[in-house]
Amino acid sequence: MLGLEFIVKMKNIEYKDIANYLGISSQAVSDWVKGKRKIPDNRSEQLSKYLGIDKELIYKDLSEDEKLKLHYKLSEIKDLKSNMEEDNVSNFTQIKFDIEEYNDDSKEVYTTSDLEKKIREERRKIKIKDADIMVSQLKEMYADRESIDVHPEFQRVFRWTSKQKSRFIESILLGIPIPPIFVAEDEDLNWDIIDGVQRLSTIFEFLGILKDDENRTLKPSVLVQTKTLKELEGKVWDNKYY
Repeated sequence: MLGLEFIVKMKNIEYKDIANYLGISSQAVSDWVKGKRKIPDNRSEQLSKYLGIDKELIYKDLSEDEKLKLHYKLSEIKDLKSNMEEDNVSNFTQIKFDIEEYNDDSKEVYTTSDLEKKIREERRKIKIKDADIMVSQLKEMYADRESIDVHPEFQRVFRWTSKQKSRFIESILLGIPIPPIFVAEDEDLNWDIIDGVQRLSTIFEFLGILKDDENRTLKPSVLVQTKTLKELEGKVWDNKYY
């Protein structure tokens, strides 16, 4: 069991509490706890400093002795959730602002012009950039750096057929432009896929690196029923799997 998972269970902390404290998404914390993504060194450092424990205990698999040591250390902290909220007020500036807005007894009424102005201001804060990414780069980000979250928990619900996957791989090999993939990038340069989960999953499955929601590597896909390149029928990326 990872140290962070042990802490969460022992102190009954929700993922969102840690996420708010660190200023990141709850999904990122969930992936850390489940071992789907490595905990960045700077995040381990933040939690280590706050908890007063060695940062190695946060991201490593704990031995029984280490669990006991961590248990006694955490027992000294009565209400970790409350302490996080008090200790990191600066991270909640926007949330506090929103709460004050809703609790404002004056109930100020905003006009359409006010709303349009606010929308323009907020849109200027959003940074959007286009990038051409090679398949080899996507492979490195997903398999080596573990910085792409393709939401494997959704794969059982939204799933292409073998024919659809094969036609997509064929279109890439033919150089046919494919729809853009939209992602949200956090401050640690991790990607949360907004649109394009199935396309990325198809590529990773064909390469033999796609993992399911239990972090198990799936068997690579075999190309079938290709339309233009009939020679691709029955082909795989790497023969070592078959």
